[in-house]
Amino acid sequence: MHEDAYKYKVESCFFYLPPMNSSFESSILPPCYSQDPAHDETRLELSSSRTTRQLPTDIFTKACGSATVVLFNQEPGVRVPLYGRERCVRGTLILAQDTGNICRVVAKLQGRLEMATSDAGASTTKTVNKEYPLWPHGSESSSSPCPGTLEFACDFPAMFQHGNSEYRLPPSYIARFPGFPSLYVKSTYNLAIVITRDRRLGFLSRTKLIYIALEYRPESYPPRGISAAPYGDFNSALKTMPEEWQQSSFTMTARSPSLVSPIQCQVFIPSIGIFGLKDSIPLHLQLSGALASLRELVVPPRARSRPAVASPDRSAEARAHEPVRVYLTRMVTVNHLDKLTMRVQRLCAADVAPLPPAVDFECSCQQPYEDCATCTETVTETLDWAGYVPADVAPLPPPVDCECSCPFQQPCEECATRTETLNWAGYVRCDPGAGVDVGGFRAAGVNVKDFITVELSPPRPHASPLLVVRQAIPIRFVTETFVERDY
Repeated sequence: MHEDAYKYKVESCFFYLPPMNSSFESSILPPCYSQDPAHDETRLELSSSRTTRQLPTDIFTKACGSATVVLFNQEPGVRVPLYGRERCVRGTLILAQDTGNICRVVAKLQGRLEMATSDAGASTTKTVNKEYPLWPHGSESSSSPCPGTLEFACDFPAMFQHGNSEYRLPPSYIARFPGFPSLYVKSTYNLAIVITRDRRLGFLSRTKLIYIALEYRPESYPPRGISAAPYGDFNSALKTMPEEWQQSSFTMTARSPSLVSPIQCQVFIPSIGIFGLKDSIPLHLQLSGALASLRELVVPPRARSRPAVASPDRSAEARAHEPVRVYLTRMVTVNHLDKLTMRVQRLCAADVAPLPPAVDFECSCQQPYEDCATCTETVTETLDWAGYVPADVAPLPPPVDCECSCPFQQPCEECATRTETLNWAGYVRCDPGAGVDVGGFRAAGVNVKDFITVELSPPRPHASPLLVVRQAIPIRFVTETFVERDY
């Protein structure tokens, strides 16, 4: 560096503000501010407010003999009191009969996280264990009579300690997976009011326990809303708004590369990755590969003797086979005694459909489909079903093997080298009937995650040269949906 660059010296500089007199205050006004953008400004992003939800105003009551517990801030008609993140359990204990022999009243807020697996056994973790003396207080004497009405307030904590780690308080949750390996997870909370009477009426003190199950559902919000699904050409929309979409890629492979070439799959979902349980999540699928490979995936063998076109107007046999399936899955993992047990639950299926333009799969290399000798044998098979009205029926043994490895027709050079692209689009939403009312969480060895799972399956998986493939795309569910406020 040139030596002249070192000749500059920075010196301290002080500024003195004028005194705050009345003339100064009146002459200089604060600048105007508006939360709405001006004509030459644009709002880039708006986060939803998390404080607009007001507490409900109804009550929940539970009577136990002469004692009644009243809990405030509940929705009308609730069977189990519901509380959000770090909410306070406020209520009143009403004692109708003589309280002269009551020596102690305590409120307890308790939480438990239970887990059990066939691999590692069972374990229980206390997530909340807080005790609130209601009577007598520190300044009161136990010799004075207990009042007939006692107020209490118990706070849900934000975190809990397990070993050397700290976790967020998990929501109320239960998951049962029978079979092998079996897995069971249960997170519960309760409020217990313990009333102890003295020994004047007996040899031992008498204790009454009022137990109330609570549901803890901490609110969580997405940082922003979901971008609307593009209409028309998705590739054009992807070029103009690439930051709005997250791309996941995977490959559908073949049993032998000499038969058919692999198929490349691209899945696009909103890049935010965080969705409300009631949100409809748009998605776009794109399959690219050789014409022969795509034909093996989407066209059933018996339909290849007719004009084969990948379009919404397909034959009944083609409609019965869905080569592309998308569904929501939830994975529950338990790590206990350094043994990891995992089970996956399918929540609901997505509504996806192929998009135009249609692809013509007809080629002279594909001769009219004929069953092999095994399939055309004059052997009669009988299938039996049994069950109950209206629709609870199931097949009876013995099973009949309907699979056959009929000869695969080798594609011509044009079908093997010509590349085509197929597109699917639709929405996936958590089915209200699936019983999912909390998002994923991680606490004390329990990990609950959600995924969008894409499955590609040929018409005859056991005989097809293509292998079934499933790809899980991780997402996160939150309890609330983003709502843009109108300021």
